[in-house]
Amino acid sequence: MIKIIKWKTKTVKVINVELDPKNVRLDIDDPSQDAIVQDLFKNENAMQIVESIAQNGFFNQELPIVTKENGKYIVLEGNRRFSALKAILNPRLVPQREGRLKELVKEMGDISSLAEIEVKVAPDRESASKVIASIHTLKTRRSWSPLRQAYFYYAQVAEGRKTIQQLQEEYKTVDIPAFVRRWEMHNAAKSVNYENEELQRKVASKKFPISTMERLYDNPEFMKLAKMSFDEHGQLTITASDEERERLFRKIINDIYGKKIDTRVLNKKDSDSYKQYLDEIKDLNIKGGSPVKKASSLKEQPISKTTRTSYGVVPQDITCTINYPAVKRVLAELQTLNYHKYPNATHDLLRSFLECSLKAYFDHKGISVSQKGKFVQLQDVLIAAETHFQTEKKMLVQPIKKLRDNNSQNLYMHSSDSMNAVNHNPAVFSKPSDVKDAWDNIENLIRYVLNPPK
Repeated sequence: MIKIIKWKTKTVKVINVELDPKNVRLDIDDPSQDAIVQDLFKNENAMQIVESIAQNGFFNQELPIVTKENGKYIVLEGNRRFSALKAILNPRLVPQREGRLKELVKEMGDISSLAEIEVKVAPDRESASKVIASIHTLKTRRSWSPLRQAYFYYAQVAEGRKTIQQLQEEYKTVDIPAFVRRWEMHNAAKSVNYENEELQRKVASKKFPISTMERLYDNPEFMKLAKMSFDEHGQLTITASDEERERLFRKIINDIYGKKIDTRVLNKKDSDSYKQYLDEIKDLNIKGGSPVKKASSLKEQPISKTTRTSYGVVPQDITCTINYPAVKRVLAELQTLNYHKYPNATHDLLRSFLECSLKAYFDHKGISVSQKGKFVQLQDVLIAAETHFQTEKKMLVQPIKKLRDNNSQNLYMHSSDSMNAVNHNPAVFSKPSDVKDAWDNIENLIRYVLNPPK
């Protein structure tokens, strides 16, 4: 039976409750009460809580946990909050921040309501330890993604309840322009037609990895190359033409989902990988001079309702318009095969499907594929595809190169050799994430070869 913890709730005077000298946050030799308060301000940013109270008020949604030892209440959970409250009630407790504390207290006005707060009273320290451990070591509360954080503020602007300037005034402790930059850049990304329904859906999602793009747009050199700029409020303006803007975003988005770039690749502006990618952006030669456009005025591309099944790695909206019944049958199987349950079978079938799809495409186009052996193998059609798509559709060359790269450590899981190993090597097996990564790399290619332009 599930145990429900029912500890007593009690209202206590802040000045009568002692901070815990055994608090794991502390790193001081003198565990006096004054020293603890000062340490929590110096090393644990208790001032942040004071500023939040001054800005937003005190919301005691998660009650501090105390226990009684030697006739006194000791704070077991919530020492930063209590130290902040103690400093508000008596700024002289933190001499090094006394001036700033007095300013904030003056802004607060009447602080008498902070003299007493509710707490949960644990029967003893041992009983509280498991609860405190779960709070600090188990992530039972899911954090908002960076984009969800941004859209929390954006909703207030979009609904006409606030302007960005009003948000900045109201949330003085929050870097509002940083959140504005996130939603503005996301809006610019959503306005581009990626010619791929699944990719369009990924970009539109609030799970979109904006942190990777953040590594780029936080760099003035990138913004100059991209012909974009932010104002002091974080609002984005673009001087590149629509065609140039779409060309830029298609590259970046395809590189993100092709796993060419992520926050590690772009972690440091002076790293070789970052400089190399910036050179690729420079090679795009994005031209400015077009009428200035605000990102907020760009319209999001329409997206049909999701068509991916809960089982198949291949979305249901993919069809095959070239007349090859065997390819169509394998496609139907991949759209229904549960890759979470059968990752090895799915990965193996995906490799066969890739080879058959490319062979069908070249046959449909009347293109002969050179072969090294008796039969045309996967590597043969990949070599032919890399050459063919240099002129047919250049954006497909990169995933083909990944398939052909059997040596690079970063790209091996995308390679045809990796796919072959699942089929032939008894020491190799696949996980669902491997299958998903393999499909993500070839999705654009498969969509094109199964439905080539007429």
